[in-house]
Amino acid sequence: ETLIFHNIDTKYLHDILNQCIHLPKLRSLVLNLSVCEQIPEKLFFNVFNLPQLKYFQLSKQVRASSLLVTNFDDCLDSPIEHFVIKFSLLIYSFMNLIQYLPKLRHLSIEYLFTFSHIQTQEPELFDMELKDLKSLSIKVDNLHFYRFKKLIENFFSSIEILRLTTDDSTYIHSDRWEEVISSSMPNLN
Repeated sequence: ETLIFHNIDTKYLHDILNQCIHLPKLRSLVLNLSVCEQIPEKLFFNVFNLPQLKYFQLSKQVRASSLLVTNFDDCLDSPIEHFVIKFSLLIYSFMNLIQYLPKLRHLSIEYLFTFSHIQTQEPELFDMELKDLKSLSIKVDNLHFYRFKKLIENFFSSIEILRLTTDDSTYIHSDRWEEVISSSMPNLN
């Protein structure tokens, strides 16, 4: 029911994931990729097509500029309920990814960020309440509290457990948190 691959070279990933489809009881998959610049293009397409998969953890050997920018084209909704990303994830990629995880119950993102030094318009957040999402563990950087509040309102209003790590001083104001919790996180314990 569980497969764990450590230090796997991405050139073998496609073949491995194609074989996983023949494991009807596969419920948990952990992929620790060897050092790579980019996530293979069809990784999420292949993982999301595993019909019984409930837990997925993705990590890779980190380089200083290691972040997830990938293609989610042709992905289908996934049955994954517990999703863990153990490296940097751009907010743009997050917004693309999250729409394919409607059954998500637990989400852990090691490092969610945006490029504050780029003077471009932030992408518009779409509304997609993840009604089953109960637990969120996230580290944020270069993501102003206002933007995080929008993420809560658009995606995370059902959470019961929040683990947040940040060095951003915009997160320390108790009145902001009181307002966000009372208006957008009524289930928070």
